[in-house]
This record gives sequence, structure tokens and C-alpha cells, in this order.
Amino acid sequence: MPTTSSLRGANKCADRLNHVALLGSALLVYAVLADATFLHPVTAPATPQAVRGSEISKRMDEASKLFRQCKWTQTITVYSSVLTASPTNVRARVNRGICYCRINQFNKAISDFNIAIKDDPNSDRAYQHRGYAFYKLGKFQNTIADASKAIKLNSSNRYAFRDRAQAYARLGQFDLAQKDFSEQQKLNRIAHEYYVALDLQHIGKFSDALALFEKNQKENPGMFNPNFRRATIYTKLGMYQEAVDVSTQFIKEHPDTFEGRRLRAINYLQLGELAKARADADKALDIDPHALDPYYVKARASVYAKNYPEAIKNYSQIIKLAPSTELPARMERADAYTAIGDYAKAVSDYDFLVNAEPDDETVYHHRAAVFTKMGSLEKAIADLQTFAKLAPKDPLAFMSLGDGLYQDRRYTEAVAAYTKAIELDPAAPTLLNLRARALEKCNHLEAAQRDRARAKLLQESE
Repeated sequence: MPTTSSLRGANKCADRLNHVALLGSALLVYAVLADATFLHPVTAPATPQAVRGSEISKRMDEASKLFRQCKWTQTITVYSSVLTASPTNVRARVNRGICYCRINQFNKAISDFNIAIKDDPNSDRAYQHRGYAFYKLGKFQNTIADASKAIKLNSSNRYAFRDRAQAYARLGQFDLAQKDFSEQQKLNRIAHEYYVALDLQHIGKFSDALALFEKNQKENPGMFNPNFRRATIYTKLGMYQEAVDVSTQFIKEHPDTFEGRRLRAINYLQLGELAKARADADKALDIDPHALDPYYVKARASVYAKNYPEAIKNYSQIIKLAPSTELPARMERADAYTAIGDYAKAVSDYDFLVNAEPDDETVYHHRAAVFTKMGSLEKAIADLQTFAKLAPKDPLAFMSLGDGLYQDRRYTEAVAAYTKAIELDPAAPTLLNLRARALEKCNHLEAAQRDRARAKLLQESE
């Protein structure tokens, strides 16, 4: 909203009130006469430009957080570091220019917007924000020129309509101002519905969100990315074919989109269409070679095809890009190493995971399986004991511990572990048969017979 000082500035234009009243909207009068010291909130694009390295990506995320906190000077510092490493990063350049506008350094802002336009002549954001900076400097014809260019590039840029309307009003061209403000109000309504749909999506009201996104797509397909949002919801609902269909529409609208390719690849993978999943993942990586999700798609597609060396190659690329944070990739790579019998490398990955996440019981379970294959039963049992300690209510933990103890011929201890598993899941015939087997080794034949009889009854009742 305009500030109190901007409303005081409106009083200087009292002689125009009669003209403005003809525009027929109290809201319009307010907007035209206000000094417009505000700058519209900037929402980052759904798909950021490809960055050169994970460090730049981290800095961009840091800058976005600072921006949302209105810490303009700190945000400028971070964007400046990004531009030092990547001078043609248009998103960083435009956003830094916006920050300069927020602290009223309009000439510096214009300089940034000039460079952004040179690097990307199709950036409607750069034109729109430069037009706003010109407006603040009283250069209304420049504002009209830049806003017009932004609208030509993106007819849904409602802020460009706002800026041009205000410039027209300052120049006394109220008919043109009325026309632009009307278009802005129409786009604002569509934007409001889009953000309502986002809120509905976030709180899990997917059907209502889908209906609004579909309406948004029909009314103004170029303003936001409703098809991308629809595809995201379909993915969450497990409606993978519908997600593929809508993602395909989104890709037709935005052929160079990373997000569209990434999302469709994920859904092709869910449908078992592995070749298509890999193809989309490769195209996504052509756009952003430092993204992680496409490598996950390629790796998992290779696992499904039992091409473990190729899976390991892709998991290794993920780990190279994010060595300390992408623990799922290391876990899955360890499993792939296990599948091809490279137990030493598997154990090395599991060791890393144990150090990184010492309370993750799954790692101990998987590492125990490898130790068992290597014949290191003592190490396997130690891991399984940790598994049971970390997951005291999981019957699988005690069943696995029982299996390890049984293989090590520690039959009495195996019986105790199986008994604990049965207490947690008394209707599982498998557990009863396993305990019966261990009881027989302890020469407790009657108890074993009772377990087998009970297991048979449970199996027959299933």
C-alpha cells in the first residue's frame, strides 16, 4: 500500500481531482494520485535459471531468504557475490536492481537493469522494473516505453500495466490510464485466484486447487504456470498419467523449462516408462547440469532395469555435486554396490552414513546384510542389535536380529529375539515358523510344534 507520505503528495494534485473522478473508481483515484513510493513484492520465478555450481545456488537461496526479510543491503551483498562468479545471471542482476530500488538508489538499479536487458533482451521483469525506477526519477515517458516493452514481452505483467497507468496519469492522459488500470485489475483478480489455489494446494485441498488452476489456465495461460501446479498435484495424488499429460502441456508452453522436464521424468519413472524418464532427465540436465533430481531419475531407472553400474555412475554424480547433504544417493549407491557384490565399497558408503546419521536404523540394517554376505557375522549382529535398539517397536528389527543370531548358531538368543518380534506382531505366521526352527535347534520340540501349528492356523485363516 502507498505510505502516508505518498498520500500527502497526492494533495499536490488536487486540481486534477475532477478529471480523475471521471475514471469511475475510488481505487483507481487512490492509485493514480498516490506517489507510488512502494514497489510490488517480487515473487521468484517457479523455475530459476541454471546456475554454475552448487555454491551459486546456495547463495541465490540465501539472497532469497534475505529478500523476504526485507534486508536489502545484505541481499545486495549476496547478489553481488553471485554476479562476481556468474556475471550473466539475469535473475541475480534484476533482483539486485530491485533491492537498489528499495533503498532509493534508482540510478544503480537502472544500471543493473540495463545490463540484464543486454544479457536477456526478453526479460520483461528487467524492463518493468527499469520502468518503475524511471518513474521514481520523474521520467514518465521512459516508464511508458519500458512498461510497453514489458507488456509486449508478457501481456500478463500486471505491474507493467500499473506502472504505465501511473505514468499516463502523471502526464494527464487519463483515458489511457483508465484502460491500463482496468487491465491491471483484471490481472490482479486472476492472480488472486492463483494464489488462493496455491494456498489450497498447501493445505491439501487438492480438488479445489485443481479447479482453480484449471480456471486460471483457461482465462490467462501465460500469466502463471497453472499447468505445472496441476501436474504437481496429480503427482502428489499418485495420478501419474494425468501428471504426465499436464506436464506435456506445460512443456509445449515452455519448451526450455527445466521444471517441466524434471516433473515429467519423475512421473514416467513411476509409470515404469524408463526410456522416456531417462530422456526427460537428460533434457533437464541439458538445461541445468547441476540439478540433482534428474540424476536420481536416471539412477533409479537403471536400478529398475538392474543396470547397477549405470545407477552407481549417476548416484556418484549426485554425491559429487552435494557430498555431505545427499545422503539418499549414498544409501542407494551402497545398495547398488551390494547388488553387484562390491561389498567393500558398499560398507564404505554405509560407514559414511552411520557417521552422518547415527540414529538412522535403516543404515544398520542394510550394512548388517552386507556383513552377513561377507561372513562377518559378529559385525552383522552388532549392527542388528543397534537396529533393534533404535527401532524397539519394529518386528522386522527383532526378526532380523533373530536371523543373524540363528546363522551364528546362537539359538537361545535367536529364540528370545523372535519372541520379541512375535510380541510386536502376534499374527505373523512367518515369525512363528522362524521361532519354531530355533526352538528345534534348542531341542524344545513341543514348543516348536505349538508354534508351527499356530502358524498353520494363521495361514489357513488368511
